[in-house]
Amino acid sequence: MSDATAHIYMEGNKFYFDSEIYTEDGPKKTLDYEDGDMIKWTWEGKKMTGTLRGKNTDLGLFSIENVALF
Repeated sequence: MSDATAHIYMEGNKFYFDSEIYTEDGPKKTLDYEDGDMIKWTWEGKKMTGTLRGKNTDLGLFSIENVALF
């Protein structure tokens, strides 16, 4: 499990993970994650974990389920 903080965003009350790395030239590469992987991140000073679930895996986008503090 690696720290995914830089790739997490929130819409409404739901967390999402974007596995693309963005540069000035646009998206360069997609991090190697897949449906079911566990990730950890920091949100507003709180350490969290969750499980990735495929939302649009062709674009490297995942919703995060089973979110918990650790």
